[in-house]
Amino acid sequence: MKIGILSDTHGVLKDTFLDELQSCDYLLHAGDIGSLKCYETLKDLHVPLYIIKGNCDKGEWTKYLPETLAAPIGGKIFYLIH
Repeated sequence: MKIGILSDTHGVLKDTFLDELQSCDYLLHAGDIGSLKCYETLKDLHVPLYIIKGNCDKGEWTKYLPETLAAPIGGKIFYLIH
């Protein structure tokens, strides 16, 4: 199982990085996504995504993002907080 763990992308996702993320079984993003476009790009990878809101994430698109999250993956629990 391959889990992609990232944080503080601040709206930047390079194509080479996206190729690597797309090969993951799960993605965890610990906040500061940075933009609606970056958020939508992550969602469009069609990889199960656990994502939380960071202190720089502002706007309507962040309205339903939790500030903390417990992600159960492979019999383990990953706790996300920014």
